[in-house]
Amino acid sequence: MNGAGWDLREVGAGGLAGHQTVRLAGEELPFEGDWDVVVAGGGTAGPFAAIAAARQGARTLLLEPTNFLGGIGTGGAIQSYYHGISGAMQAEIDRAIVEIHARIGGKLASGFDPEAKKYVLQKACVEAGVEVRYLAATAGAMMEGNVVRGVLVADAAGRYAVRCRVAIDCTGDGDLAVACGAEFKIGRDGDGFPQPYSLTPGVFRNGAISHLNFDAGWADPTDPDDLTRAHIEGRSRLYREGPFPPEERCLYLAGILGVRESRRIVGDYMLTLDDLLNGRRRSDVVMRTRAHYDNHAWDYENESLEARVLVVALYGWPVMLECDVPYGCLLPKGVEGLLVACRAVSATHDAAQCFRMQRDMQQLGEVAGRAAALAAARGIHPRGVPVEWLQDVLVASGGLAAPVRAAGREGGDRPPAKEPAELVADLAGPRRREALVELYRLGMRARDALRAALDCREASVSRDAAILLALQRDASVLDRILAIIRDKADDAPKSGRAFPRWCGATVCCEVLRDRRAVPVLVETLDAAGIEVHAAGLILKALAAIGDPSALPAIRRAFDRTDFAALQSPLQISSGGRWKPSVIVDWTWSIRIGAAAAAACLGDASLLDRIKPYASDSHACIRRYAGRVLAGADAVAEQTAPPARTGV
Repeated sequence: MNGAGWDLREVGAGGLAGHQTVRLAGEELPFEGDWDVVVAGGGTAGPFAAIAAARQGARTLLLEPTNFLGGIGTGGAIQSYYHGISGAMQAEIDRAIVEIHARIGGKLASGFDPEAKKYVLQKACVEAGVEVRYLAATAGAMMEGNVVRGVLVADAAGRYAVRCRVAIDCTGDGDLAVACGAEFKIGRDGDGFPQPYSLTPGVFRNGAISHLNFDAGWADPTDPDDLTRAHIEGRSRLYREGPFPPEERCLYLAGILGVRESRRIVGDYMLTLDDLLNGRRRSDVVMRTRAHYDNHAWDYENESLEARVLVVALYGWPVMLECDVPYGCLLPKGVEGLLVACRAVSATHDAAQCFRMQRDMQQLGEVAGRAAALAAARGIHPRGVPVEWLQDVLVASGGLAAPVRAAGREGGDRPPAKEPAELVADLAGPRRREALVELYRLGMRARDALRAALDCREASVSRDAAILLALQRDASVLDRILAIIRDKADDAPKSGRAFPRWCGATVCCEVLRDRRAVPVLVETLDAAGIEVHAAGLILKALAAIGDPSALPAIRRAFDRTDFAALQSPLQISSGGRWKPSVIVDWTWSIRIGAAAAAACLGDASLLDRIKPYASDSHACIRRYAGRVLAGADAVAEQTAPPARTGV
C-alpha cells in the first residue's frame, strides 16, 4: 500500500517473460488528476473509446506510449481494412481521412492515408474534449480490492497516478487488465504460439502509396527480449533481401510490429469459433463481427482440433463467418471498474482469427467508451450497466443497428441456409466449401442425405460425404476414410488454405479414435515424400488414438530430415513485385510434436532430445518445448468434438 491506501499493481504481473520482481517499500507516487474515464492505449481502438466517452459527457484521459494515434493502421503500415463491420463513428472518421488526404495530396493504391488518419484521430479527440497524453506509458493499476481506482503512468516527468471511475484497456496486449489481476490466455493450445506478426514496408508503387504485408515470424508479445529480436530480424531482412525494383520503391519500414495476437483476457463471456460458425444471436449483443477464418498458420497440427476440422477437413478457411458479440466479452472476470477493448478482448484463439480486424477493434472501442461513460455518470461499475441502456445509446448513435438488436432478442443460431439434400448437391459445384461447412453445422439433420451421397458417382462428393459422417463419429465409414488416405486422394479447391483430401481423412481418424486406422496411418507416415505438416497431422491422430504400436513410426519420424516442405515460406498477404521470402525450418515442430506424441503413448525417450529447444533464441519455441518437457498439454485437446445434433 502507498500513502493513499491504494494497492499499486504494476504492469508485468502475470506476464510470460519470466522476470523476477522487487518490492519497493514505502514508495510514494504523486496523483495527477481525477477522471471519469481513463483509456490506456491510443492504438486501433483507444481513440474511438476516448472519443465516444468524451462525447457522452465523460471527462476522459487517453494515454499513448508513442507520439501518434491509430496503432497498426498508422504506425504499423497496415493502411487498409480487411473485413469486420464498420460502425457509425468509423464511417465519420473515414470520411474525414479522405478529406484530409486530399489536402496532403498523393495517390493511394488502396485503403487510407496513415498520416491523415493520425491527424484525424487526434483532431477528433481534441474536439471531443479528450486530454491526449503522448509518450505516456501505462505502468500499472491502482486497486482497492478487485476494483480499479486509477492507472499508473510513466512518462518524461517520472511515474505518477491518475484516478478514474472507469478504466478501459486498449493496450492491445491486455497490460492493464493483467496488472489488475485478470486471468488471461495466450496462443493456441497445441504449442502456445500466437499468430505470426508482420513488419511491413510502405512502398511507392506505380505512382501510388501502398504497403507490402507479409508474415515475418513469431514473437511473444509479453517478452521484451523476444520483441527486440523480432524487430532486429525484421529490419535486417528488409535490407538483406533488397533491392526493391525501381517501380516499387521502399518509403519506410513500419515503426511497430504487426502483432495479430497477444494475451486474451478471460471475460464474463469468451467468444468461440462455434459462435461464429453458427451465426449465434444474443440478447446482450453490443456489436457484430464478420470475417473468414483468417488464420495465418500452415502447421494446423499445432492448432486446435476444431481448427483442423474447419480448415483441413472442411476447406472452410475462406468461408465467411458472422455472429453477435455480447457485452460480457469486454468485462474481465473478477475485476470491477475495467473494460477491455482491444485484441485482448475475451475470445478463444480460434475465434480471434475472425474477431481481430481493425474495423472490429474500432467498433469495440466505441462500445467500451459508451459503456464507460454510462457507468461513470451513474457511479456504478461497467458490469452493473444494464445492457439495455447501453444498447439504447448504441442504437441512437448508429453504433448498433436496430435490426441486429431486435434479432438478438430472439436469440438462437442462424437458420440453415438450405435443406440437406440441396447442400449435398452443392458439393459438386462452386459452393462446395460453404456446403461442407453448412452440412457439418447441421449435424444429425444431414445424416440421411450424407449416407445417400456415399454412393454418388462423383468421387469427390462421395468422399466429402464420408468425411462429414466421420466427423459425426460415424465409425461405419472408417473403411472409406482409410481408402482416401491409402489412395492419397486429392480433390482440394485450388486456393485458400486447401489441404489434400487425404489430410482431411487423417483428421477424421483423430476424431474417430479407432485403432484399426493405425496401420494405414503408420504406413503413410513412413512413406517417402510426405509433406511435413501432413506428417504432423498423422502424429496428432496417432497420439489421440493412443495405440503404443505406433511408437516405432513416431520415433522414425523424429529423426527424418526428408519431409517435403521442411523448409517453406510464410504467408505473403499483399501483392507487389518484391516478394520477401521468410523461410521457416519446421524441424523443431516435427521433433517436438513427435516427442509429445510419444510421451502421450507412454514413451518419454525422446524428451531428452528436445531439451536444446528449451533454450532456443525464439521465445515461442522455448515455451513450446518447455510445456512438453513439463508434461503439460503434450497433445492438445484429447477430447473429440461432440457430434452435432443439428440446428
